[in-house]
Amino acid sequence: MATAFLVGQTALSAFRVEALLKRLAEAGFAGCEVETAWVYLLQESSELTAEAREKACTLLDADGAKALPQEGIFVAPRLGTISPWSSKASDIFRYCGVKGVRRVERAMHLAVKQGGTILSREALKPALNALHDRMIEGVFTAEELPNFFVVARPAKGKVFDVLGEGREALVRANKEIGLAMSDPEIDYLFNAYTAAKRNPTDTELTMFGQVNSEHCRHKIFNAKWIIDGQERDVSLFGMIKNTHKLHPEGTQVAYKDNSGVIDGFRVQAFQADPTDNTYKFA
Repeated sequence: MATAFLVGQTALSAFRVEALLKRLAEAGFAGCEVETAWVYLLQESSELTAEAREKACTLLDADGAKALPQEGIFVAPRLGTISPWSSKASDIFRYCGVKGVRRVERAMHLAVKQGGTILSREALKPALNALHDRMIEGVFTAEELPNFFVVARPAKGKVFDVLGEGREALVRANKEIGLAMSDPEIDYLFNAYTAAKRNPTDTELTMFGQVNSEHCRHKIFNAKWIIDGQERDVSLFGMIKNTHKLHPEGTQVAYKDNSGVIDGFRVQAFQADPTDNTYKFA
């Protein structure tokens, strides 16, 4: 399946560009200029007709005559993910009868100029974290965008040779996979797999890293802590919970499976009246 491109309107307001320039200056790129534009990626299930392309341009407020910029960088959702914007936009395309488009995604083109020259991704490498959210976004070049929708085959599983290499195999796995395990956790796994007389897979180590993470276990936040040799009665998490314990008024649920519910109040809802097809307060 091919990928079609449509160039839209300016992506960032003057206020947001000013904030972006400030972040660039802090990253060592002072005195730059930035031009932005939305670029829409259309995953084609069949070749777009002139009618479908015209509808797509109308829905996206795009200029069908503009070509994809070849310089600069493109900030788009990480490969293999589908953004909330894409989910909604793709549904709208289907409801509006835009045939030939399986999915539509949005990227932001950034032309960062310094001395009149548009900087490449490699030149901007020290400042990329100021230009995108690396947790949910990636930075692409014009040459890479045509392959944005390509789905790679799943990689083969990997086994780390703890029995042969010893503890160092787990240290290496910790860095390669990015598990953020502490030394005691690595020691625990080394002893466990040595006792079981078998090697761990990357899947097993990833799952251990997830279920034993700070987010899931609060190993640090809910641990005992000692100040000047004296153990405190309440953990950091306990101190926060203590606020609700002392003042629970207005709260239905607190600290239950990462959620909370507070008391609400009655309001008038503005909704459609099916009897006369008008909107009223009810």
